[in-house]
Amino acid sequence: MGNAALESQVLGASEEPSRRERLRRWLARAARSPWKVWREVRTAYFREWEVNRSLADLPESAAPVLKRHATVLAPTALPIRLLDEYVASWLVLSALAGIAVGLTAPQAWLDRPSGGSEWVQTLAVWLPLAALAGAITLAPLTERAHRVLGQRGKFLLAAGTGGIWVTILISLEHWGAPFGLGGVTAYAASAAALAAATMTAGFLALIVVYVTLVYSLRRIAIARYADSVLVQSLLEVMTNLFFLDGREHEGIAFDPRREAVHSLEIAAVTAERYLPRLLNPRDEATATWLRERTAEWASALRAHKRWILTERARDEKAVERLRETLRAVADGDWNRVERRPAYQASRGSRVRVLAATSLRGAAPLVAAILLRVFDVPGFEGKIGDYALVAGGAWLALSFLAQYDPLFSAKIGAAADISKTLRG
Repeated sequence: MGNAALESQVLGASEEPSRRERLRRWLARAARSPWKVWREVRTAYFREWEVNRSLADLPESAAPVLKRHATVLAPTALPIRLLDEYVASWLVLSALAGIAVGLTAPQAWLDRPSGGSEWVQTLAVWLPLAALAGAITLAPLTERAHRVLGQRGKFLLAAGTGGIWVTILISLEHWGAPFGLGGVTAYAASAAALAAATMTAGFLALIVVYVTLVYSLRRIAIARYADSVLVQSLLEVMTNLFFLDGREHEGIAFDPRREAVHSLEIAAVTAERYLPRLLNPRDEATATWLRERTAEWASALRAHKRWILTERARDEKAVERLRETLRAVADGDWNRVERRPAYQASRGSRVRVLAATSLRGAAPLVAAILLRVFDVPGFEGKIGDYALVAGGAWLALSFLAQYDPLFSAKIGAAADISKTLRG
């Protein structure tokens, strides 16, 4: 299939399906057997490689070698795509669990409504509050939140929203309903907050599982098959550059410029840090030469970021150099890979980055410790313990995000969840 046909297929101006149609499609997908879903996901995975090959304007003769790299990476890519198919089902189950937990669990610390009339009053108050709390809980999944907050911002918003529901629960337990409202209102409000908190917990658990799985599988792939990961990254660069032609494409749901730069950095990191391990020559002299050579490959890849970031349309000569590099890497002909002198960051620059990362990462942990030391009310018990754990986790994540290129690239995998839901 030629590029013009592919572009018309990708950018086709099909009408936006109605909510009823999207619901019907989701129900149809949810009813499929797991084996059928796996086969469809696998077929779509290899079809995507073939489509990307056409968008990158690679010849048909390159198809067999690209399929070989795709087959090598399939075990580390397909589980994520399979999880994508069940994201919406997981959130529906979280919502149902939230409703059940919200309506029954408050009986452990509040007086339950007595009789049918009080239950009807409770449900009448609970329903609008639960709908509002659910809408706030799912707000990070919207397209507007993605544009305004970004990936990390959405995760922090979801975590902060969950903290609000827990605070409301604790307040209702200690002081009851505001404005002198009775126990029925307190129970209904607690049920709504607990339902939203359960949904938030399910959403955050899904993000943790998603990011952990993506990170683990990506690390396995890059450690064992660095050359295939490099091919995949370069192919993604070429695919994104296909859309960078000076026009405004409102029909695509991504920024080609940003995605191309992101994939270039993954390719550069793979070449610089992981290819020397894959091509291990087993003697120090050759290993030193190889590290210098891979650093030059990474430098050449990063040099392409400059014209991608500053030019509105493609630099066809630069694109052809990238295409030649992709062919060379796919064939394992490393002598044909483009090279440029490598730039080394100064020692002072590295120290400043370390200091900034330490201050930024340690601030929440230090604040939690000080709150415990000075016996601030509310932080002497379990809440203080949770704050310490959260502060320690934030410190670890800060260093991972700064110094582990794979984690930095994949910590935003939660955005894929919201893309799946919007689809």
